[in-house]
Amino acid sequence: VADALRGGAALRALPDLEALAGRFVSTNGKRRAGLKHLYEAYVVASQGLPGVVAALEDPANPADPAWSPLDPRVESLREAAAHLSGLADLVTTVLDMDAAPRELRVRASFDEDLEELSHTLAEADAAIQAAHADVDARWADFRGSSGRVKLEADGETGGSMAASGGYQFRLVDANHEKALRMNFDADRRLEVKVLRILKNGVYFSTRALREAAAARSEAGKEYERCSKKIVEQATEVVETYVPVLEGVAAACGELDVLAGFAEAASAADCRGGYCRPTLTDGDGEGYGIDILQARHPCVELQDGVDYIPNDYRLLNDKSSFLLVTGPNMGGKSTYIRALGSLVAMAQVGSFLPAASATINIVDRILCRVGAGDLQQQGISTFMAEMLESSSMLHAATPRSLIIIDELGRGTSTFDGYGIAWAISEYIVRKLGCPTLFATHFHELTALEQQEKCVRNVHVSAHVDSSELTFLYNVEEGPCLESFGIQVAEMARVPKCVIADAKRKAAELENFSYKKRSQEGSPTGEDSTVPTV
Repeated sequence: VADALRGGAALRALPDLEALAGRFVSTNGKRRAGLKHLYEAYVVASQGLPGVVAALEDPANPADPAWSPLDPRVESLREAAAHLSGLADLVTTVLDMDAAPRELRVRASFDEDLEELSHTLAEADAAIQAAHADVDARWADFRGSSGRVKLEADGETGGSMAASGGYQFRLVDANHEKALRMNFDADRRLEVKVLRILKNGVYFSTRALREAAAARSEAGKEYERCSKKIVEQATEVVETYVPVLEGVAAACGELDVLAGFAEAASAADCRGGYCRPTLTDGDGEGYGIDILQARHPCVELQDGVDYIPNDYRLLNDKSSFLLVTGPNMGGKSTYIRALGSLVAMAQVGSFLPAASATINIVDRILCRVGAGDLQQQGISTFMAEMLESSSMLHAATPRSLIIIDELGRGTSTFDGYGIAWAISEYIVRKLGCPTLFATHFHELTALEQQEKCVRNVHVSAHVDSSELTFLYNVEEGPCLESFGIQVAEMARVPKCVIADAKRKAAELENFSYKKRSQEGSPTGEDSTVPTV
């Protein structure tokens, strides 16, 4: 089914159905639909939707129990196709289907004036073809080969053809512009006018072509004016089909998602494969999130990326709170954000890019990531961070998943550290929900010593005298360095700045992260950080 719907282009043949339906909805007595949209609706009703229904009605194994959830959707689409057959009949009655889709116009039999104009258009077309045949024959007599002069209509060359009434000739021999003038200028009745000379030929027109094209253009404009009222009446009728089109849009959107899930699930040998997650629903000890060899579903698809899979173990009363430390650019953000994507995918019914996955159902995924202000609302970066954190803490329950990518960076070091510690304690003691907290406040790693559900992990890197190499493996324990100076070197910050940074960092060794993390909670008596 996935192959028939997506690979077989059944769904791809459909336009944006929601946007198309909106074109036919009257706003202040006006609709934004025209001949183009009437034809698109016809294609949906006569080809697109029947193609989707046909793909769904022809399963390889209809007895497969996995097929049964699709039965109601197939039936609803079959009913919609029956309703839309009336729309297809309407459009075929209104539009000249012999000319579509090359030229969209109302059928001439609708009106006497239209029928007369249709004859004028046919006569102009015949005159244009006669002018082409005459010019090509003259060139053949002169050079001994026919078919060298092409007739091109508006839009085929990408250039402006206003001077020639929308039609022009192209002599494919670009080097024969002089021969063209010598041969055709002898017959002044032709009145040859060279429009331009390009690599692919000499563009020109004749008096006969210009007159016929002008007559056709004038008749076409009058035809369009007379058709306008008929088109308005047709779009008014099509508006009654809008609820059906919107229902088809919703159903096909859902089918597209399910087909995508099936496509991912079948990719067992692709980039490590996808697994079927096991969903649990409990609150006791041992419930939580346990995913092995997980990968980010989007990052791994990027060209040149050899994604390093990692594990997640966030279990109630054991390791529900993971503090993630490590160097800048080391992969912390990707690691914690990937979990949010994986949990969301699992709970909407998708397989996961992992070796195995057991996930306790969460009621919401709450994220505090990135940094940015809201200037128009007068909100600073730090205030925005605090508003997001406040909203997150008020909305979270023990069954929520919290993801925090840095906290407290927009204020002083002590204030930021204190806030980060206090929020961490609140999550651990009051909420107890699974949490991933990426931070550069290495002092927070001391939480593991006083809270049994806190566990330290870090993204690994290899450092030698010359360079920093990111390994992207998530390993047990804290990382007490951020390697910020090494990352600055990688960014080609001036060497004098790097030297000053190293000197200043050496002066501050007495305030190293490792020493302060050993001092424990900032709320203790011996802490140098004020109580939060």
